[in-house]
Amino acid sequence: MALRDQPVMVEETGDTRILCLYGEHDNASASKLEWRLRGAVRSGQPVVVDLTSCRFIDSTSLGLVFHACQSAPVHRFAVAVRPASAVSRLLDLIDFAAVVPVYDTREDAVTAVSNV
Repeated sequence: MALRDQPVMVEETGDTRILCLYGEHDNASASKLEWRLRGAVRSGQPVVVDLTSCRFIDSTSLGLVFHACQSAPVHRFAVAVRPASAVSRLLDLIDFAAVVPVYDTREDAVTAVSNV
């Protein structure tokens, strides 16, 4: 199955659940993203949303990530985004890191949520 057919893949590293977003995320993929985020937060595991392979994310999808972070225990949710990417520039523009912990690599995000 091609990655475009699976815009949100779930992986686990140690006790951390990682949601990897591929390609573009807008209203068309929002329901699948919301379902995956809810499941990840309900699992009780630390959660990392990996946007390093995401080319585009709209306000609907960012809102879902924000609400998932608000539902997760403190310091148990983070986002990874590739520096200097279009998604990174968008997150900087809206100061997303002021409300959701954002890291430059998946590894840094996993370390941050695992060391609580």
